[in-house]
Amino acid sequence: MKKLSFTLVVLSLILISSIGCSNVNGSDLQNLKSSLTEKTLTILVGNNNGGSGEVDPEYGSHQYKAHQEVIVTATPSPGSLFVCWQGIDGVLSKMSAVDPSKPSSSLDYKIDVVMKQDVTLTALFSRARNLTINVNGPGTVRILKVQGLGGPDASMFTGDITQNSAASHVYFDGECITFSVVANPGAKFTGWTATNNISQIDPKYLPLPQGQPVEGSMMIPLDQLATSGTVYMGSDLTATANFSNN
Repeated sequence: MKKLSFTLVVLSLILISSIGCSNVNGSDLQNLKSSLTEKTLTILVGNNNGGSGEVDPEYGSHQYKAHQEVIVTATPSPGSLFVCWQGIDGVLSKMSAVDPSKPSSSLDYKIDVVMKQDVTLTALFSRARNLTINVNGPGTVRILKVQGLGGPDASMFTGDITQNSAASHVYFDGECITFSVVANPGAKFTGWTATNNISQIDPKYLPLPQGQPVEGSMMIPLDQLATSGTVYMGSDLTATANFSNN
């Protein structure tokens, strides 16, 4: 505290000498003191293709004491998912506000911000997309990779959907899901049905570089006999993979 007071005195003298004693008033000194002891936290909300949500403290600018710790929370609206915080470099506490046993991350919906400086944060939300796969007959659909926004609220499911079962998983709008189809021994894949206008990435563009945006010209209708490919989560998708014994 003594060090801070000394610093205020020195900076005040510098201000006085630079603008002239006759021009110094109380508001000048108060503004100088505030700039050293108060910091501004500005919270913004971003969206990916219609995603939405709320933040606490609310959207806008807020004043806090220098080095004060502030808990900031993002809550997605129904039908949306929280993706991440932007602008957190160098301002988060070391430990996660969600799970203190883990390090803090931009993917935490709740973060502990240390006001060492003026901070501007953006909470990014995405529209949620559902992928439902039905497996009809002796075979398996494998979800091999998910590429896209990749935040904490989506299931980010990879794995097998097996014979005569169904699975529904949530992904971010615009994510790309790579799949393969495997028939059981002695069986064969007979094709996709109920594909709900699913689009796949044209194989000539695969593999997609990480972070590459997908344009409409890169997509083609899902091949009904495709045993592998990458589908685009631009809407809720439902499909049935059909298998039969030879």
